[in-house]
Amino acid sequence: MRKYRVSRFKQLIFPQELIIDKYHVLSRKRHFPAFWRVTEESIPLSKLASIQVHRGLFFSKLIVENSGGPYPIIVDGLWNRTAGEA
Repeated sequence: MRKYRVSRFKQLIFPQELIIDKYHVLSRKRHFPAFWRVTEESIPLSKLASIQVHRGLFFSKLIVENSGGPYPIIVDGLWNRTAGEA
């Protein structure tokens, strides 16, 4: 299991994690100011359609699309090196 945490300043207030294991890709977002509220989105690896990486100068946006629906997982603010590993 690999866990990636978003690194931008706004993500210090609204933290987001991308967790990848051998069964699914999971995005976990915490809400501000109520940090006990958590929104999770999951895509099983069998339904994974594509992964796109949009690189900027320092940070990247990772888009994980599924084959069964119109709502991808979008993780914005990963370091370029971390996005390449994911």
